[in-house]
Amino acid sequence: MDGDADRIIIIDETGKIVNGDEILYILARASIDNPKFNSKVVGTILTNIGLESSLNEINIELHRSDVGDKNVYKMMKSIGSILGGETSGHIIHDDYSPTGDGLLVALLVLKESIKSKQPISNLLKDLKLVPQTNINLEIKDIEITNDVLKSIASRATEKLDNGRSIIRKSGTEPLIRILIESDNKEETNEVIKFINEEISKENR
Repeated sequence: MDGDADRIIIIDETGKIVNGDEILYILARASIDNPKFNSKVVGTILTNIGLESSLNEINIELHRSDVGDKNVYKMMKSIGSILGGETSGHIIHDDYSPTGDGLLVALLVLKESIKSKQPISNLLKDLKLVPQTNINLEIKDIEITNDVLKSIASRATEKLDNGRSIIRKSGTEPLIRILIESDNKEETNEVIKFINEEISKENR
């Protein structure tokens, strides 16, 4: 857990790190028989597309909010969902608490492992996450607009056979944050080069 215990990652029995997207998958599957669960889960724009497709396979919808647990909870309330969270480990289960609680989430995951008599790795065997590449570009004077960044991201995504690109400004640092999801490493490298060139052109 982090310092104020509202975020959590888990280490499974094999030593593998289990992130927030994977925890959401475990808790979503565990919620299927909960009468309060409306088969809708809230993630963010950064939530892995593999989680979305894996949830769709078990008839659960993934809705995306902006980054931040407050945005996640706001969307949860708007669509009547009891479950949402971020890749970083902010997980909200509104059946128990309206805010992130790392200890609660740990207990819920352990409960599901004990109930199903399966180790955590087995609870994730049907989840197929797409490889993610995260890059931070340090730029002292960021003059480029969000609309231009969205346009670059859209064109970058078109270069990926089965993936996507997210480009956004950091809210706290002079950085442009880039997320690329793709199974193809060669395509990923080409898209990184394309994004760097386009941002350099726009920010002269």
